[in-house]
Amino acid sequence: MTASQTPPTPRRRHGPFGARLLPSTLLSMSAILYTILGLTVGTLHCSVRREISPCTCTLPSPSTVRIECEKVASFAQVVEALRGRFPPSSLGGLGFEPTGDNPGAEPPDGGAVINPRHITPSKLSLKIAYSNLDDLENRSFKEFQFGLHELRLNYNNLTRINEDTFAGMTDIKFLSLADNQLTEFPAKALKHMPHLATLDLGRSRLTSISQTDFEGLPELQSLFLVGNSISIIEEGSLPRGLQHLHIGHNRISNLNGSISTLTNLKWLFMNENNLTTLDDQMPSEGVNLHLLYISNNRLTKLPAELNSYPGLLSLFLQSNKLKSLDGAIRHLKKLQRLHLTDNLLETITSEDFAELESLHHLEAGFNRLTSLNGSLQPLNSLTTLNLTHNLLTEFSLQEIKGLKKLHTVDLSHNLIKKLDGKIELQNHVELHTKVLELRLEYNQLEELGGVLGGLSTLQKLNLSHNLLQKIAPDDLINLDDLKVLDISYNKLTTLEETSKTELPKLEELIAHNNLLTTVGPDFHGLPRICKAHLQHNMITTIGIELTAKTRCKLHDVPGILRVHFEGNPLECTDELMSAVTAIEENHTKLYGVPKCFNSTISPE
Repeated sequence: MTASQTPPTPRRRHGPFGARLLPSTLLSMSAILYTILGLTVGTLHCSVRREISPCTCTLPSPSTVRIECEKVASFAQVVEALRGRFPPSSLGGLGFEPTGDNPGAEPPDGGAVINPRHITPSKLSLKIAYSNLDDLENRSFKEFQFGLHELRLNYNNLTRINEDTFAGMTDIKFLSLADNQLTEFPAKALKHMPHLATLDLGRSRLTSISQTDFEGLPELQSLFLVGNSISIIEEGSLPRGLQHLHIGHNRISNLNGSISTLTNLKWLFMNENNLTTLDDQMPSEGVNLHLLYISNNRLTKLPAELNSYPGLLSLFLQSNKLKSLDGAIRHLKKLQRLHLTDNLLETITSEDFAELESLHHLEAGFNRLTSLNGSLQPLNSLTTLNLTHNLLTEFSLQEIKGLKKLHTVDLSHNLIKKLDGKIELQNHVELHTKVLELRLEYNQLEELGGVLGGLSTLQKLNLSHNLLQKIAPDDLINLDDLKVLDISYNKLTTLEETSKTELPKLEELIAHNNLLTTVGPDFHGLPRICKAHLQHNMITTIGIELTAKTRCKLHDVPGILRVHFEGNPLECTDELMSAVTAIEENHTKLYGVPKCFNSTISPE
């Protein structure tokens, strides 16, 4: 073979230190290269040059550099600190430059010649906040001589954005002008950002949105207009490609059909406005919509379009003026969270929740409900039921029968005088319901009717602020998992039944503010109790046998039983002294007893 026929020796590509760059070492080399640039990987802090002061630089990821400038005196100061400090354009991932003797070569996989001077993060983010930018009106961001992907100008008291302020910022994907004093939408300035995907103009002073405001933003997906003074949104003004829209905390009373064409929405916030109706205003379909927030308006009924959003997961309707649901959400099979708090609902029909098989949380407190009409039965996935502050006069446990995932039921602050519909146990094999917490405080119960025994998994029971005069023998039976029992603020004269019905796991008994006159064997059915609140009763006698069958245990660890008697008319007698001495010797500490003797047990 002649010299002319000899194949050329393959050119080896080397890294910055002369070593051959292999695919397996590319990633580890990037960390070294960031160090060369002055970017400290892992500590988040980076110092490109000291000259960027008063700005700081952080590296949230190997592909992102975040620059933050706060409390600067002028835009000129920021320009002086940052101009020329970063590459003029953004390259994806690690940059490469061809070798000098083969400038047109394409780098094969794993074989790029790396030059640290040309390493460029794929994202460059700049934030200027709490600063004086009065001179911005006559300046432009192109003065930086480098490209940006994200720009935040927050808390700078900006009143307007000039037409050429963002000239050259064609790579911007994210722009935040939130928390300023803008009174006009900066439409002309935004035309320099054709690839903008997210725009935040929240908490400013905008009053209207016109049809031409978004003409230069064809790729906009997320728009935040929250916290302005917007009262007018013209029809056709919002980009049809929007996926996320927040127009909450404004003064909107009429949507003018502005959102009816937004069929790509994933979530929509319209809370804290003056909306009285949504009829013919909502998108006709929304297969991607999963979050809808319309709280704190003046809606009197729900739009029929809601049933056309099959993927809806969360629906917030609290603080409106709804009187009924009229089947407007019955087909939302994937709905998981429904908030109806603080409306004017008087009834819920059996059809309103007909297909809500995925609903986890139902918040319907602060309404005017007088009955439930079996409406809860389809809610097979329900875990939390909140019906506080309604007008229910009775409650049947049959309303929640079969809801095997239900763990919290709040019926407090109603007018309930009667509980019925006892759920019979199925030999403890397949329970009808597994409620862990039941709240019935602030009702008008005079008796329990023995219906709670079917809630054998109950751990917390609150019956405070009722009219209970006694606890019957069957009222607490089968509550083998009960840990906390609150019967305070009733009219109980004795706790005798707690000595006859064993509550094997009860840890805390709250019975203050009743009419108790004596306590004796009352704790005999409470073998593990650790706290007892008996304050502000009429107790004059403490029996020596009070804790004879009790030993405080928390998580099977023995402890001290603490019993509070403050606010009772106990008098210092020999019998009381003897009882207290014997009780405290049995791993118990008494509080609020007369100080005419020395206790033998110190609090732990």
